Amino acid sequence: MSVSWGKMYSAQLKIASASTATMGDRLKLLRYRKRKSAREAAEEMGITMKSVYAWELGKNNPRLPELIVLAEYYGASLDYIVFGRTP
Repeated sequence: MSVSWGKMYSAQLKIASASTATMGDRLKLLRYRKRKSAREAAEEMGITMKSVYAWELGKNNPRLPELIVLAEYYGASLDYIVFGRTP
């Protein structure tokens, strides 16, 4: 299946840019920016795909050690991931 990263990224950017964006929205946007599937991102970070989906859907939140892994993998600050604040 061919993934249209441009369309997915554009749609997710609108959501993540909104003032109502959740941490899950921001995590999904960061994953789209890297052009990674949930499976690829999970494997590269050493976490389960189930966790990636649960965080992106807002079913639960990553703990601090996982947040650090996410920030390093995506090249984003914890402040951005958790609160949506940019420097």
